[in-house]
Amino acid sequence: MSAFCTHLGCNLSSFDGLVLDDGDIHCGCHGSTFAPDGSVVNGPATTPLHHLRATVDADGELLVDTKVSVSADERTPG
Repeated sequence: MSAFCTHLGCNLSSFDGLVLDDGDIHCGCHGSTFAPDGSVVNGPATTPLHHLRATVDADGELLVDTKVSVSADERTPG
C-alpha cells in the first residue's frame, strides 16, 4: 500500500505517521485511521489507501511501482 494518507497526502512512514495499534494504521497528521487492508476506519480521510503494483524480479528483488495503483482483483495473490 502507499505510505501516503489519502486525506491530505501526509507521509504515513514519518515519525508521527505510521503507528500500528491493534493492526490499524493511524495518520499522525490529522488522525485518520485505516484498517490493515487500507480501508478507512475513521476520517477525515474518506478514500482507502492506494494499493501499488508489486512484482518480484528474476533475482528475487521486490519491485514496487509507486505510480500504478491496482484494483482489488489485482491484489489477490496468484
